[in-house]
Amino acid sequence: MITFFRRFLLVLAHCGLAAALGQSTPSSSAQGAPQSSAAAPTSVAPTATAVSLATDPSYRLSVGDQIAVTIYDEPELASNELIDNAGVAKLALIKDTKLAGLTVRDAEKAIAALYMERQILKKPDVKLVVVSFAPREVILFGEVRNPGGLAFPRDLTSMDIVEVITRAGGFTVRAKGNAVTVMRKSADGSKETSTVVNVEAMMGVRSGSEQRRLEFPIYPGDRLIVGERYF
Repeated sequence: MITFFRRFLLVLAHCGLAAALGQSTPSSSAQGAPQSSAAAPTSVAPTATAVSLATDPSYRLSVGDQIAVTIYDEPELASNELIDNAGVAKLALIKDTKLAGLTVRDAEKAIAALYMERQILKKPDVKLVVVSFAPREVILFGEVRNPGGLAFPRDLTSMDIVEVITRAGGFTVRAKGNAVTVMRKSADGSKETSTVVNVEAMMGVRSGSEQRRLEFPIYPGDRLIVGERYF
């Protein structure tokens, strides 16, 4: 009887220990759960896009521009880099990449081509946006009501020339609006081109044109010269 009673007590003790262990197991897993959920944002973070605003695909990249490059479904290859004085940006895995002087669209194509040439990716979908620009103003000379520097809004990569003239207060009565000279430097600053634009016709002022108004994009760093009309 004593032996049987001792065995009975041992069985009860064993069952109690198993129950205690069973209760502790969910507790330990519950403690582990926050650790796994806390780690999740770390792996997701690189997929966040640096900039939500699209960049004008015709904008030409220049020294001092800060760019963000993302590749669809390849978050680990995202880059946020400054185009240095040599016109180069250091991108993930392909390193030094000459981008200054290229339009945004051409830069996207060039980056995709490099990833394919080096057999890193088969058909990458590259997206490039400009985070910040250098410089960020246009200079106006001559017959506008408020000549001088005109700052670019942060959310714009280019402005139509009519809007630039309007923001500068418009033409003076002596302005030769049909021959506004736009001076634009190359991305590396080595060359400067000039283009004469008939802004007056684009505005529909004095010309009487009812056709759809054309646009001429002005970029940060451009200089506009408005001459005087001689009556």
